[in-house]
Amino acid sequence: MILLVIGLLLAFNLQQSEAQVGVCYKTPGKNETPPEEAIALLERHNIKRIRLYEPNKETLTALKSTDIKVLLGVPNSVLLPLANDPAVAESWVQTNVKAYSPAVKFKYLVVGNEISTNNMNNPLSFVLLNAMQNIQNALAKQGLRYIKVTTAFDTLVLKNPFTDRPSNVSFVAEALLFLDPILKFLLENHAPVMVNIYPYYAHILNPTGSTLDYALFNAPGGNLFVDLVDSMYSALKKMGYDSINVVVGETGWPSAGGVAASVENQKTYISKLCKQIKKGTLMKPKKHIETYLYSVFDEDIQGVPEVEKHWGLFTPNKEFKFEFSGPLK
Repeated sequence: MILLVIGLLLAFNLQQSEAQVGVCYKTPGKNETPPEEAIALLERHNIKRIRLYEPNKETLTALKSTDIKVLLGVPNSVLLPLANDPAVAESWVQTNVKAYSPAVKFKYLVVGNEISTNNMNNPLSFVLLNAMQNIQNALAKQGLRYIKVTTAFDTLVLKNPFTDRPSNVSFVAEALLFLDPILKFLLENHAPVMVNIYPYYAHILNPTGSTLDYALFNAPGGNLFVDLVDSMYSALKKMGYDSINVVVGETGWPSAGGVAASVENQKTYISKLCKQIKKGTLMKPKKHIETYLYSVFDEDIQGVPEVEKHWGLFTPNKEFKFEFSGPLK
């Protein structure tokens, strides 16, 4: 066990100054590992970045006085009141950010997750920018201007990202109306844009075009992860926002529950991903790709496909599911 941990520490090396890798962590259910144990686990393994999807008192308390940088989610469920009333945004920031700062090292507030289309099927797209602006103003009033405000999209905002060359990819037309002012906001505030990237699902939906080797960094001509990051950069460039940095807000590979879901494939994907993000992409060579792995633990979620329950890096016994084959340094 000691040798396993040493090998993992050398290989994973999730320090900020190195690979810029973090982990995603959802508020646990009743019978899951409590937050204080989860945060202690991350500290033991020198993991320096965490993405939270919502404020949780126990988790934020556990993060106090650690060196872990925090991406705190502002959930979709609260966007409408935050957008409609600046006082609500000020109260939200006071309760969930100011009350824990600076003991908790907040890096970004991620306002909304995967709000991707400007139509009646997703009316939150109409209020997302207002919510981001109100949160930004609330941070400034609380003396927390250094915390950047962003939002996370999925690849649905991109047109043909799995079939075109990355340089040909642009944003889908129905996303342009709400995307342009948001990207302008990010540019003016020197904030990144986040995108959730899942080569696993691209492979499952199109196994011929997105082969398993292409998704697992094993293809000789490139890999799907890099092509998707560059597709996002290409779409940004076409709109005049090529200076905005792309942060990968979620990525990973399942260890069970579906086609091509195995511990061995999870090991391959994550170990090669951690090496890749230090190399950058074709469009941004040698620029580290800040990336967050989904997720710390498996999730026992009712009513979802089995494969969605098996993305955790750690077992319930708080051990890595697999051993890396070599160091990242």
